[in-house]
Amino acid sequence: MKPHVIRQGEYVTQLATRFGFDADDVWNRVENAELRQCRPDPNVLAPGDILRIPERPETENRISKGGTHSYRARIPRVAIRIVLEACLQSVSGARYEVRIPGASPVSGTTGGDGVIRFEVPTTVSEVELHLLDSDTVHPVRIGHLDPHDATSGVSGRLSNMGYLPPRLTELFGHHPAPEWTRVESEEERVQQGLGAFAEARNLNPAEGADRIVAELRRGHGV
Repeated sequence: MKPHVIRQGEYVTQLATRFGFDADDVWNRVENAELRQCRPDPNVLAPGDILRIPERPETENRISKGGTHSYRARIPRVAIRIVLEACLQSVSGARYEVRIPGASPVSGTTGGDGVIRFEVPTTVSEVELHLLDSDTVHPVRIGHLDPHDATSGVSGRLSNMGYLPPRLTELFGHHPAPEWTRVESEEERVQQGLGAFAEARNLNPAEGADRIVAELRRGHGV
């Protein structure tokens, strides 16, 4: 087994496709026990995590010189679940179209739970969610959500749920910001977002940030 340093957007199922190993088998190897302790979901990893993978593909195809060989690859797919909410209520009856590179669009209408479900090949890193009634397009990045105990992971979940304040550059572009504004660090944006989430969910800030982040993770679904 050799070490593989996780990069942004990588997850075990995707790496299994790229390097030719069984995702469940490798994830449950004793060599990855330490990683499993801090990352309970093999498909939510952080950049810099170390995953032990086989030195070479578990199966190798034999070829002969001068011969003609045919191969067929089966690309695994991962299930994606998106929930549409407005004012803490599920959005039902929303028409949507998911545009997946190299595949036919997935269209439908949300039910009472506001859920959109579809599958994508592990080779796809981003899709577009087109909400037809509002004529808006939302990019959805696959495998880019960091673990919940990282600031970037909290930020990503707050952003997905609509609680993360915009950056000043998103408000004013490259123009000088007004005097009443100040440069905000990512940590400040996250704290403001957690405060907005706690207020919306009637959580007591006195219970601490860990309690709020746990509720954020539960509300986000992962």
